[in-house]
Amino acid sequence: GYSTHHGIDNWSVTIHLLVPTLLMREPSVEADDVHTGPNGVDSLRLLWNEGVVFSAADITITDELGGDVLFSVSGSNSRFMTIVFGEVLLNDEYTITIRDTVVSTETGAAIDGDNDGLAGGDAVLVMEHRSPFDSDRDGDIDLVDFSAFQEEFTGPLP
Repeated sequence: GYSTHHGIDNWSVTIHLLVPTLLMREPSVEADDVHTGPNGVDSLRLLWNEGVVFSAADITITDELGGDVLFSVSGSNSRFMTIVFGEVLLNDEYTITIRDTVVSTETGAAIDGDNDGLAGGDAVLVMEHRSPFDSDRDGDIDLVDFSAFQEEFTGPLP
């Protein structure tokens, strides 16, 4: 809208996102983010800017070797998508793909999975979990990791 107050032009702009857009993830799944909690990751919660319709068929989860990861999903017809993993995600890298067959409850528009501002495109989230003691991220705790710890621990003080 437009208004004038004491000779000063005032503009206000309202931006409406026309397609379902991912707003938040818990736990955070940023690029190159590695989760190091001792118990791994048992679920992923996603918040969309509007209600979305989905089923398990709209989602795939694979491990580092391309193997399927079992999961269940809930929250269809709401702004929340909760994915519970069949087994805790632990010491591996996981790819979570949410297909653009997930659509708005209001308009039927596909999600903007690739963040280009347009409907369509799969949302691909990569989540990595490693033990905090696995310094070389190879999935085990061995002499290499111990040596790195020892070097850090006995090195010069800052």
